[in-house]
Amino acid sequence: MSFQILPHAKLAQWPGFLISTFTGLLLISGCSGSNAQHPATANLEALGAKVTTNTAGEVQSLAIIKGEDFTDEQMETIGKIETLKSLEIKGAPITDAGLKKLSGLKQLKKLFIHNSEITDWTPLSSFSNLEQLSLQGSKINDSGLEHLANLSKLKLLNLTDTQVSGPGLAHVQSLPQLERLYLQGTLVDNAGLTHLAHQESLTWLNLCKTKVDDSGLEALGNIPALEVLFLNETNISDDGMAVLKPVILEKLPKLTALMVGGTQITDAGLVHFEELTQLEQIQLGDSRITRAGLEDLWKKLPNCLIDGPGAG
Repeated sequence: MSFQILPHAKLAQWPGFLISTFTGLLLISGCSGSNAQHPATANLEALGAKVTTNTAGEVQSLAIIKGEDFTDEQMETIGKIETLKSLEIKGAPITDAGLKKLSGLKQLKKLFIHNSEITDWTPLSSFSNLEQLSLQGSKINDSGLEHLANLSKLKLLNLTDTQVSGPGLAHVQSLPQLERLYLQGTLVDNAGLTHLAHQESLTWLNLCKTKVDDSGLEALGNIPALEVLFLNETNISDDGMAVLKPVILEKLPKLTALMVGGTQITDAGLVHFEELTQLEQIQLGDSRITRAGLEDLWKKLPNCLIDGPGAG
């Protein structure tokens, strides 16, 4: 799916983002320079890795976007680059053994491992300086999340298309600086949401394509700092909006963006949006509302950017 960059200060990605958003996240990098300190990086670059160094020639970031040719053997080489702060590995068939070889990278602030063969995530607990962790499409489940509990500096966690269903989110609750959580395409349901209660630092929550429905929405009121909420392609309806409206008005004062495209909401449910004047962006595309209903909502919320059928 594609995504758009909107001219809005608080929200850099529109819901078509899916997690292609992550391709655009800022790499921790320095200036280009020599790789003399780690000549083996030349072999990594020959396989397609993008290596960035600082002015002293120390390797700062390594990005492997097409990782078919990268195996556990290359992880041993990477694991010896102690200056590494950012590591991105997508589509590499690395296993538990490969992840263990990375455990010495104590300076890592960003780690993306997508679509790997890893099942034992114990080594994650050794990356105590991590600020961004993305495990999209990986074989991590609720029990694997216990290895994240001590990552106290973590600000972004992407669990899109993983096997997480909910109970493991109790470990996420212990992350004091977590700001963005992506649960798109997981099995998280209403019960799972309760494990995010009182996550006071969380400002961005993606629940697209989860099992959350109308009866689970009240639990969102326990995430008081929430600014951006994605509920696209969930089974919420007009009844759900009747629940969510007072939650937003009474418990989510900072919420400015609500994404509910691809849901069961109809024109009848639009009445629940009319008092949500704090919202600056609403996404209703691919829902059951009509163009007439959308135009009426535009009139009721003239200062809100609203996307829906035929918009733009």
